[in-house]
Amino acid sequence: TSVDSIAELDRLIKYLPKVYTINDLPVITKKVTRPPLLHNLSSLQQLANKRYNMSADESLKVAQGLYEKKLITYPRTDSKYISEDIIKIIPKLLAQNISFLPYASQYQYNIDHDYKVLNPNAVNNNKVTDHHAILTTEILPTNLSEVESNIYSLIVERMFEAFHLNHEYTHYAYEMIINNHSFKGTYNQITVP
Repeated sequence: TSVDSIAELDRLIKYLPKVYTINDLPVITKKVTRPPLLHNLSSLQQLANKRYNMSADESLKVAQGLYEKKLITYPRTDSKYISEDIIKIIPKLLAQNISFLPYASQYQYNIDHDYKVLNPNAVNNNKVTDHHAILTTEILPTNLSEVESNIYSLIVERMFEAFHLNHEYTHYAYEMIINNHSFKGTYNQITVP
């Protein structure tokens, strides 16, 4: 049974007996989740479709328009990586685009540090084909239409995500004993956001 609200949880707690035991079981695993890679055309189109219900053709046309305005790099790429020489400009690109994210404060780490401490997951010279992953350029956008702003924001968002720290957490298990009945569950404790 899952509990979907605080009110429902409060209602269930009333039925618990006054005496119960909670036993922590051994740590199951320590886990690391890497951030997503940068966008290539396909991943940008998929996310635009999922988030804004845009067709692949429509998102390509918008991205191509942003490219022609010199606001993003070449969009028709199949690479999700950048080369080592490009990472040096990433902190500047992140800093100038922070206003495009409503929750930007959680990514402050990315722009407060030198490029050498950014997550290198998306940096691989060997996986850059004719063109690297889609990035913004040093030119700041002005007067974007709603669909242009949507596509641009998806690119900015992914840039912040791709260079963020790995998400690390410990997965625990517990057992709750009530009236000689055993209830088992699990939870995660974040160690690195």
